[in-house]
Amino acid sequence: MFVFIISFSNTFAQIYSVGNDDGFSFNCYAQADNPALAIYSVGNDDGFSFNCVGSVGNEVPLPIELISFEAACNTGNVYLSWATASEINNDYFTIERSKDGTNWKIAGTVNGAGNSSVMLNYSFTDVEPYNEVSYYRLKQTDFDGKVKYFNLVSIICDSFTEMTIYPNPNTGIFIIEGAEQNSNVIITDMLGQITLRTKFFGEKTEIDLSNYSNGIYFIQLISEYGLASKKIIINK
Repeated sequence: MFVFIISFSNTFAQIYSVGNDDGFSFNCYAQADNPALAIYSVGNDDGFSFNCVGSVGNEVPLPIELISFEAACNTGNVYLSWATASEINNDYFTIERSKDGTNWKIAGTVNGAGNSSVMLNYSFTDVEPYNEVSYYRLKQTDFDGKVKYFNLVSIICDSFTEMTIYPNPNTGIFIIEGAEQNSNVIITDMLGQITLRTKFFGEKTEIDLSNYSNGIYFIQLISEYGLASKKIIINK
């Protein structure tokens, strides 16, 4: 005889995902109904009953809710900025740098806020970026030593050091100045959809996105040296 029981003690979390840290406890045990039949054969009429009891515990909160993590060139250095919407037990951030996106070195650390329920902005300047593409990732460490990694960003500042985009915010018409000659320009919206693909020619290139809606757009410039990205805001 088999008995299967699942109980929910928290009506706000009623999805059992069959994994760890999903807010559930799940225990199963077999008990002999007939001492003369002492072998549990995973079948009916073998003298055993089988019980599973599950319950909803406390959901594990995220240590931080990351809004953004961005990199920009600043006179040969890399300026990294990020923002959090909330923080729980957040001790500090570690900024890690890599040449290939696989092997990482520590570039620096920034103290966290501990606990917060409002948006907080952070920044770090890396004065030793690689001459080629530099990859960066953000690691967050709790006061109890637990860590979490976030998505990486990449940038190159060798040829894009003097690149500027102005005005920003703008009405959809803006200037790109100082980028590498013949760089490919790709502009995407917040959903990653390409709105424009062109090339950078001369010292200045004017871009016209005046037919597009207000919002945030991302510009990628790709050359033989690598890539760089910037964010613009269209506000007509």
